[in-house]
Amino acid sequence: MEHEELVALGLTDEQVGAVLAAAGRDTAAREARIRALELDVAAESYAAGLRFTSPLARRAYIAELKVAGLERDETGALVGVEAFTKAMRAANPGAFAQDAAGGGGFAGKTAPPADEGNERDAIRAALFPARSG
Repeated sequence: MEHEELVALGLTDEQVGAVLAAAGRDTAAREARIRALELDVAAESYAAGLRFTSPLARRAYIAELKVAGLERDETGALVGVEAFTKAMRAANPGAFAQDAAGGGGFAGKTAPPADEGNERDAIRAALFPARSG
């Protein structure tokens, strides 16, 4: 609602200001949550193509990726993720499984825990409808 609409409902200027301020905070919080969810999807998607030595190594990589401050491009992909991953491989070689055939290790392409799967799929579908399916 706009200022004039709220005044027409009988609110004072002070009340209108409080309502609009609260609405602005709610909108900012929702936008921040959406950006966080988009980052989660982008990080999970990229990590799915990597091989780790354990589930813990995968979770640690994703956690570091989320705090790295990488921006997303118009397709939702993380800009600079290859350089980030190269640096992570150099700093933590034991976290990444060998890429050679039969190298073993934990593949990042495992299903998420049962309690998270439906929510992640719904978020992924909502944020990237062209990629769903």
